[in-house]
Amino acid sequence: MSPRYRWIKLYNIAFSITMGIIITILIVMREHDPVKDRRPINILGSILGLMVLYVFCFILVGIGFAMRQFPVLSELEEFQEQQAKAEAARNHHDYPGVTVVPDYSPPTDGPGRYRIQGVDRSTKQDATQDIQADSAANAKVKAELDGIVVTSVTKI
Repeated sequence: MSPRYRWIKLYNIAFSITMGIIITILIVMREHDPVKDRRPINILGSILGLMVLYVFCFILVGIGFAMRQFPVLSELEEFQEQQAKAEAARNHHDYPGVTVVPDYSPPTDGPGRYRIQGVDRSTKQDATQDIQADSAANAKVKAELDGIVVTSVTKI
């Protein structure tokens, strides 16, 4: 979950807590007052109180989330550091003055001689043919034009 959505979740939780407190104050606490003692609600004071209460709940919920997530994040960072160190140790080769050159592997495709193995269409016998071609695909086409159903192509 991205940080942007965590803040939306935090706002929603703080808003729910604030609304619950306001509803409790307005309904439950005023119910016990006699009808003749009830005064009209001050709108400006209520809005200001709601905003203060909302910010207070938002800060409390935010601190709770931060306290809960901090140990998890620090453990995750520590684990990632350990993985990076293990990877560096695994790939580290200390040969002073020596440059390691990777093993040479000849190209598997390109101009050259190719050995075609397959089945002759007319006699249905196994057939092997060596063909000079520009690529493995080219050698396969040449063998098929000669009447061979190609099963494998290898460069020789």
